[in-house]
Amino acid sequence: MSEFLAIPNLEPTWLVDQLIPCQTSVLLGGLPESGKTILCYQLALAVARGEPFLGRSTKQGPVLLVELNAPAPSIALQLTSAKSAGIVLDGPVYVARPDDLAAAFPYSILLEKTQKWLRDSVTKLRDTTTGEPLTPTLVIVDALRDISVGDENSSKDMYPIMTTLLHLFPTQAVVIVHHANKLQFNPSNPPSEIDPVLAISGNTAITARPDTVWLRPQGVLYTAGRFGPRSQITLRSGPAGWWGLPK
Repeated sequence: MSEFLAIPNLEPTWLVDQLIPCQTSVLLGGLPESGKTILCYQLALAVARGEPFLGRSTKQGPVLLVELNAPAPSIALQLTSAKSAGIVLDGPVYVARPDDLAAAFPYSILLEKTQKWLRDSVTKLRDTTTGEPLTPTLVIVDALRDISVGDENSSKDMYPIMTTLLHLFPTQAVVIVHHANKLQFNPSNPPSEIDPVLAISGNTAITARPDTVWLRPQGVLYTAGRFGPRSQITLRSGPAGWWGLPK
């Protein structure tokens, strides 16, 4: 125990102040069409540009977005709408995406070919101007169901999937997008507080492995994790559906 007590620098280095420490993992859950992907785009751009994310300072660095969910026209439409609304989209954000999603599906993180593709997406990342190698500080995987072949309600299936996925990115912060199908309430009379861990779809092996769980329902971002107290961040929908803080 004395060796653990002697470890220096126990305070985390924050990638996003008080939300995401460097080299940790986040599971982002929410209902379909709840704005999870847009929130991920905002996070990616904020970190890539070293600008605030939801009012919190960030540590600047390249970002890799592993996009296995949204089709290319959908991504283009969202980004075009954001650019037309005056949102600055410049920054070292890179997208890893098979050229033909349908042909490559199904993916399985437990297959060596899938692991190699993800490892190569990191190690072969290059600056588009200089050609110099880049090491991402943040990796966003959209979405868990698209990279795992297994029963999400089975601990036997999901624990090795979650563990393998996170072990592929040992020096990055990782955000994994998932669903929250257990989130059932009347939108006109929502509860005053929601436990993000209990709302996530599937077996508890999915929520046990990440360091932090986020939940995005009804204009609120709930967070629960190992680094600090739980929080509720009220959001408002801004231009092009991007999220901001209430004025």
